[in-house]
Amino acid sequence: ITPGDVSHIWVAIPGAGVDFFDIRSGKSVHVRPVRDAGDPASMGDIRLAGGNGEQVWAAFAHAGVYRIYRESARMYRMPLPLDRRQEHMAVYRDLILDRKGRIWIATDGDGLIMRDMRSDDVVRITHHPFISSSLPSAALSRLFHDRAGNLWVGTNGKGVSFHSPAQKNFRTLT
Repeated sequence: ITPGDVSHIWVAIPGAGVDFFDIRSGKSVHVRPVRDAGDPASMGDIRLAGGNGEQVWAAFAHAGVYRIYRESARMYRMPLPLDRRQEHMAVYRDLILDRKGRIWIATDGDGLIMRDMRSDDVVRITHHPFISSSLPSAALSRLFHDRAGNLWVGTNGKGVSFHSPAQKNFRTLT
């Protein structure tokens, strides 16, 4: 569940998809996937981010990252910097939208993907075994932005990494 606006919330329902719920009326609208989205029952866990009254971002574990629009009740897949084979095999674990309009996506094996929604730039950040300031693993689980704008990245068994906006590298706490 993530907030929409004052009277709405977005609700992720594993195995069913995403609904936009009107708190005042008690009515909900089920979001329909576009043709390439696949069957919501096979999409796996769902994480929501950046909700407002008009749209929300959703990461479906086994189906990719989508922008969902309330008005049309449709969702559209966001292309990512993975080759076509990798994109269909990737597992998306979490996503967040930061104050600068960038969406951060944690994957299980393909590292961290950042897309700047203003410039449309996309960066893929992954583990480099000989660089101590890189992510400690490409298998990521959760993301968190604190009030200072720092990015915290949870890994699968390799600790938590910390990225400050003032720095270009990661520091890992184990």
